[in-house]
Amino acid sequence: MPDTLKIAFIGAGKLSWNLIPALQQAGAEIVQLISRTEAKRRRFCDAFGIPAHAEGLADLTAGAACVFLTVGDQAVSGLAADLAKSYQGNAVFVHTSGSVPLEALQPLGERTGVFYPMQVFTEDQQADFGKIPLFLEGSEAVLDVIQPLAEAISASVQVLDSEKRLRLHLGAVLVSNFPNYLYRLAAELVPEAGIAAYESLIRGHIEKVFAAGPQHTQTGPAIRGDMNTLFQHLQILQDDPKKREMYWLLSSLIGEAGGERRE
Repeated sequence: MPDTLKIAFIGAGKLSWNLIPALQQAGAEIVQLISRTEAKRRRFCDAFGIPAHAEGLADLTAGAACVFLTVGDQAVSGLAADLAKSYQGNAVFVHTSGSVPLEALQPLGERTGVFYPMQVFTEDQQADFGKIPLFLEGSEAVLDVIQPLAEAISASVQVLDSEKRLRLHLGAVLVSNFPNYLYRLAAELVPEAGIAAYESLIRGHIEKVFAAGPQHTQTGPAIRGDMNTLFQHLQILQDDPKKREMYWLLSSLIGEAGGERRE
């Protein structure tokens, strides 16, 4: 970034906890944090040296060039409408959601955009934004503000419209949220072994997926047409019809998709 960009945050969740220090390290100045929870406001301001914190939207500073709305997806449109009633400045407003369209910020006018980091964030470990892809949306004037900021913290920055970003978000659910649930089910099958029993398998498979592509790394009884093993697995799941149905549906889809068979 050629100049120090002054940024305000509305929301004090896991994303803010990771994004604020990344922006600070890139040279941005975080001038304000707004959160309804006093304990969170104090924690963030103490941890990151943010000079001003406030509870209400009416207290939003006019001195910020960019305002990040790091709130839950369902709160974005309502927050934009509330801000439009009181804000008098000229900041760029961006939300950080993968599934919420840019249109949700329409009450705030044309100086709005999206700054979506595709990653799962926690507060126990600072994320390395250099390895996290960022997907942006906005007018040319908005991109002039947020794209240099994004490129200052990430090696992977792409402009993507709302429709494509929603499809990308669906993909994120498929590759992250769904497998995590399956990891949980697998760990429960033999509790004394737990998830640790699968670590080598999971890590090895992920490496192969990125080396060869998922169309070439499908394994298992479904791709081989091994009905005997499939029926044995279904027998184990006979007392749980939903999981049994899920297993059979996924196996059927794998068989239909085909691909290169590997052992």
